[in-house]
Amino acid sequence: MENIFSNIISERGDVVAGVVAFLVIIAGLVLKKMGNPLLEKTSPIADPQIAALSQKVGGIDARLRSVETHVDHLPTRVELHQIQLQIVGLDGKMVSLEKTGNASAASLARLEDHLYNLARSNK
Repeated sequence: MENIFSNIISERGDVVAGVVAFLVIIAGLVLKKMGNPLLEKTSPIADPQIAALSQKVGGIDARLRSVETHVDHLPTRVELHQIQLQIVGLDGKMVSLEKTGNASAASLARLEDHLYNLARSNK
């Protein structure tokens, strides 16, 4: 602003600069008296609508926090991979246990047959 007035004084003289300064002061007083409509921020949305939107945003924020809390407790991709590897290991152990169980069942069946045949021959 000072540069503008310095240019006016140097190019137009003191009287023109004084008139410009006077007009700027008058314009400022008029704007102040009118409530400064040029700088006043008006919203095209009514206050109740703003309150309703604010309430909706608050609800969305609460829901987002809830989702973030639940997501924070979910396992990561690495943890899921480790669980998958453990399940594969358990599957292998179950196959081995099944083979052992089948072999034991076959042995038990042979023993039962042998004991049954011994009991029949003693009669």
